[in-house]
Amino acid sequence: MMSRIERLHNAHQLFDDMFMRYYPRMLKFVAGLIASDADAEDIVQGIFVKIIEDETFFEKVDDIDSYLFIACRNAALAWLRKRRTIVAMNSYDNAVWGDDWSPEDKALGEELIRVVNTLIETMPEQRRRVFTMSFNDGLSNDEIARRLGISKRTVEKHLYIATRFLRSRLSVVIILIILLGMR
Repeated sequence: MMSRIERLHNAHQLFDDMFMRYYPRMLKFVAGLIASDADAEDIVQGIFVKIIEDETFFEKVDDIDSYLFIACRNAALAWLRKRRTIVAMNSYDNAVWGDDWSPEDKALGEELIRVVNTLIETMPEQRRRVFTMSFNDGLSNDEIARRLGISKRTVEKHLYIATRFLRSRLSVVIILIILLGMR
């Protein structure tokens, strides 16, 4: 029976071999999907960081080739969704915070965004993680469940509670903003 140190040494050797074999191909694949070499490097390195942090990776994954390229595809798609959201938000900001808005209205809108972020930070850690993986990273419920090692039903429950929590708190905040704005 192998000791933990021997298993870790084996895992590190396997990781080094895997990195040398797959990194260039993964980088080319991701760069082709997102058309950004620098961001492709970040994405691929992030995948390898997650692998090296998981001591049982080589015990759990049978088909490394498929796993790595599916991980690349998913990470690239998440990056594209996030980027699309950022572009959309910037367009939205330009439309919403354009010349038609007074400095006071812009300040209220920015304050509302800060309130939402603060509310998200008050959620229990697992719920916050599920919520941000869904809404910020654009991951599916199945992907979140797999990454966190929880059931899809648990992911759905966390998302339901998180959105209900935000809706209830934001209703009060919006009413207060309207009432204060009427003064």
